[in-house]
Amino acid sequence: MTRENTRSDTSYRSQTRDTSKKQVTPREELTGVRRLIRAIDRHPWMRAVSGRYSLTIFGVLLIVLATMLAYTLASGNASPFDIFIAFSLSAGPGVILIYRSYQLPDTGVDPRYYPLIGVWCFGSAVVTATALWLYHVQPAAGTLTAPLRIILNLASFGAIAGYAIGFHDSRSRTRASELEQRNTELRQARDDLEEYERIVETVDDGVYVLDEAGRFQRVNDGFVSMTRFDRSELLGSHASVVFGKNFEDIDAEARQQFESGETDVASFEEDIYTADDEAINVESRFRHFEVEGGRGRVGVVRDITERKQMEQELRESERRFRQLAEHLDQVVWMTTADQQELLYVNPAYEEVWGVDREDLYENTTTWAETIHPDDREMVVEEFEKQVQDEYEAEYRIVRPDGEVRWIHDRATPIYDQDGDVYRIVGDANDVTERKEREQRLEQFERIVETVNDGVYATDGEGHIVFVNDAFVSMSQHTREELLGAHGSAFFGERFVDTDEEEWRELIDGERDSVEFETEIIGPNGEVRDVHNRFVPLEIDDEVGRVGVTRDITRLKEYQRELEESNERLERFAYVASHDLQEPLRMVSSYLQLLEGRYADELDQDAEEFIEYAVDGAERMREMIEDLLAYSRIDTEAEPLEPTDCGAVIENALRNLERQIEESDATIDVGSLPTVEADRNQLEQVFQNLVSNAIKYRGDDPPEIEISAERDGGEWVFQVADNGIGMDSEQTDRIFDVFERLHTDEEYSGTGIGLAQCEKIIDRHGGDIWVESEPGDGSTFYFTIPDANRSPDFGDQPNEQTTTAEETDD
Repeated sequence: MTRENTRSDTSYRSQTRDTSKKQVTPREELTGVRRLIRAIDRHPWMRAVSGRYSLTIFGVLLIVLATMLAYTLASGNASPFDIFIAFSLSAGPGVILIYRSYQLPDTGVDPRYYPLIGVWCFGSAVVTATALWLYHVQPAAGTLTAPLRIILNLASFGAIAGYAIGFHDSRSRTRASELEQRNTELRQARDDLEEYERIVETVDDGVYVLDEAGRFQRVNDGFVSMTRFDRSELLGSHASVVFGKNFEDIDAEARQQFESGETDVASFEEDIYTADDEAINVESRFRHFEVEGGRGRVGVVRDITERKQMEQELRESERRFRQLAEHLDQVVWMTTADQQELLYVNPAYEEVWGVDREDLYENTTTWAETIHPDDREMVVEEFEKQVQDEYEAEYRIVRPDGEVRWIHDRATPIYDQDGDVYRIVGDANDVTERKEREQRLEQFERIVETVNDGVYATDGEGHIVFVNDAFVSMSQHTREELLGAHGSAFFGERFVDTDEEEWRELIDGERDSVEFETEIIGPNGEVRDVHNRFVPLEIDDEVGRVGVTRDITRLKEYQRELEESNERLERFAYVASHDLQEPLRMVSSYLQLLEGRYADELDQDAEEFIEYAVDGAERMREMIEDLLAYSRIDTEAEPLEPTDCGAVIENALRNLERQIEESDATIDVGSLPTVEADRNQLEQVFQNLVSNAIKYRGDDPPEIEISAERDGGEWVFQVADNGIGMDSEQTDRIFDVFERLHTDEEYSGTGIGLAQCEKIIDRHGGDIWVESEPGDGSTFYFTIPDANRSPDFGDQPNEQTTTAEETDD
């Protein structure tokens, strides 16, 4: 330890010599100290012996060593006075060090230099003790009397001397550090001032400083430019030159506000006057500051002339906006930027919301209360965002009467000239009908996607714009391949060659739809039979088509199988009926021969039996003939051609002259059209219906009315009578083969006549039915498609009536 202390002392003397040779600046000196402090911080044992607490520890150590010295001297029979002196010389410096360590914070020394004091104190003690010890151990120098006592006493005084040196050194360094810090702050303040001055000179606002007398002491370029005075004219002039006669009053009022604590910055709008005596409207802000002899004033003025003009324009715009909004059906509203105040809502609000708008002016939260509970949280959250961005939402409201309406609400912020949000303007539309249509459309789309038939839509040029899943599956193409393709690619030329007359009738509403059957061929060559039905559809101002396509491939197969089966049955019925007639004629002939030849030998019972047999054979022959006629409807039919129904009914009535005469029937025939028909078969229909009307008459003579009227694309014929009528629940049975509602004893017949009528009308593409009630007569209806041309009544009388007397003629 002695050698280390010696090197330390040598290093210190070396540093001292270097310092004498070269002037060390305070900054460099402080830097060296900082290095020493960092070195101390890096070694725990050095921290232990440095600083304020190291002085206390060192002082205590000196007292302990002094006590040990006193004890040693006492053991050696030293005198009390000698012991006291030896103890005091070592313990006294220890007490001084403890006291000074306690007083050190009050000395003004920077705590950063406390370790330096400790180093000086400890180093001085160690150096003194080492020097004395070396002196003692050197033979040439002689020896010390009581070396421990002398070394301890002198080392203690060395510690006091080291403390004094370290203290004064640390205090000098502290003052140097404070001076450097003050210089740094002054330089920073000067830099900040220069920066502030540059900023003040570059802003557009006018900045000025007044002394206690209200004279301009400083103005920036913006103030000079705004007032159009020269800077030299302004400096030293009274502020009233610019701020006018009200300067003193405004300044006094601001002073009162400052003194009362209401504010420390006065802000208001006023007029200032330029060198040209032009008034400029400005926003003025200033505050007072203390100067020698009173209070000065520093202020900023901003030219708001343009802003005022814009505000005036905005107020005028808002006025026009209100005038326009008053007459709109949609709800228009406007709020402040913070949404806390409703500035305007037009009368349409009362119509849509069913609430007095005055209530909304008084309490804006009533708007949120009208929103449907399920939508309220979402709408309020979106509405709060609209200050930063545009807002748009659809939600439901509940009116006071409980009616729920859909609202499409949107808003946008309005910005002022500074780019700040000034107003929020919005509009709200009642879209209840649209939402209901969308819901119905959604339901329709779900239905369309679930049906088995293919549904498609085309634009005005015939390109497919929509297909459902069933159509995609039926066409064997992908949806992407179908959309945009022309309809003829799947339906053939019949899709394109829609007759102009058909299309005109569709547009005019005279025809419900256009229907046709065709074949579609898939990508794999598979052929499908389809039935296509379409109607006009307006799409984007074009008249397109919407159609339904049904896959009838299996139906066609069943139809072909049924036609083949019916053909075989008809051939069988014809052959069977023809072959049965010959035996029946033979039976009937032999029975009549038997009756004629043996009439005298037969008793009454035999004659009755023969009569029954002949009658049965005759009825069997009639049934066979009717069955043959029924089978010939398809096998021996004539092509359909334009047929005058008036001429047909005349022939039918001529065939029924005997029945008409015997029943005293009256038949009224109205105007009848010309239709595409098989003349003979149509005559058979009229003849069967009139014959039945005569047969099933009541107590009064038959009255029969025959007429026709056009219904869309077909003609509806009716044959009405005043006969016995029938139960409405039985009206479907009478068109079945051999079905009868009466016995032969009541009314004769085979039960095939109406079945023939149904088959004939079905061949003509129409329908037949009856409306009847017991005792009220019956009306038979049947339809035949129109021949696609206007009816020609030129060769027919407007009305004809046939009676029994006319028939006799």
